[in-house]
Amino acid sequence: MFDVSFDGERVPLTEVQEHPARFARRLERAKVVPGFAQCHCRTDAPRKLVIRRYGYLFHLAGWPDDGVHHVEGCDFRKKPGTTTRTGSDRTAAIITGADGLNVRLDASMVQREVSSVPRSRTGERSCGTSRRSAPLLAFLQTLWSSAGLTSWAGSTPARGWGTVNSMLLAGLGEDTRINGSPAQGVLYVMRRYEESERDAINAEFDDFLRCVTNDGKV
Repeated sequence: MFDVSFDGERVPLTEVQEHPARFARRLERAKVVPGFAQCHCRTDAPRKLVIRRYGYLFHLAGWPDDGVHHVEGCDFRKKPGTTTRTGSDRTAAIITGADGLNVRLDASMVQREVSSVPRSRTGERSCGTSRRSAPLLAFLQTLWSSAGLTSWAGSTPARGWGTVNSMLLAGLGEDTRINGSPAQGVLYVMRRYEESERDAINAEFDDFLRCVTNDGKV
């Protein structure tokens, strides 16, 4: 696994992924000055990394359009031609863009029988431009793919919880929206458990649950 550097410190990427709380203050400072971290997979030319905040912690993501310059086996490596582009189908349930996903999600956990009787057309618009919705599985599959978790170079150690967590957050992008709301407000990505961080982890999850409401539509 390659090293990353920020705030005057150089550490293995796995350390940042597995123990994000330990580096939160340093990453927060580096996000302000100089505004980025660096990946040292290439010793001749370190690559810039985006520092993003998700919840109470920070994580690293590849610099826009720079993924092809990372070496094989690096978590930030992107193959040529895989750069995310904005989808042209504006009625699609999941629209991918350079800054994240725009998802219209149907997270219903209850299956209802659909009546075969045609619905009344009273007051119904016939423009045919209503946006489709995606089930939870389709969203998870898209997120897994955008995070680069559908392939593995095999040259790195087995992916642990921290690594997968970090890659998922990077895959979300900076401006992912789910049903019109910022992802951070409606999606909780559980971070790796550490006994020393138990109280903080429980507090983070409790804060998220307090924001969860039932609108009566499910």
